[in-house]
Amino acid sequence: MSNDFFSGATAVFYFVATLVFLKFWRRTGQGLFLWFALAFGVLGLQPMIVGAMSLDSEQESQLFLLRLVGFLLIIVGVIWANRSSSKR
Repeated sequence: MSNDFFSGATAVFYFVATLVFLKFWRRTGQGLFLWFALAFGVLGLQPMIVGAMSLDSEQESQLFLLRLVGFLLIIVGVIWANRSSSKR
């Protein structure tokens, strides 16, 4: 039961961070915030799926690919922001 609670709480915090970064992106127009919003949205999917479904450890470990995608989005966003700022 507590594992479901913490999975849900983690997913909510990821989605709140997504909304915060979307707000900053709309306010500033900087693409880095959009990349971070996408990344945190993807990162929020993993604990949401784990909390909603009863998965065995092998299936649950495959969901860590979502975390990999989220972190890759952050890396791509930082590289993209640094390249676009160096062209100015």
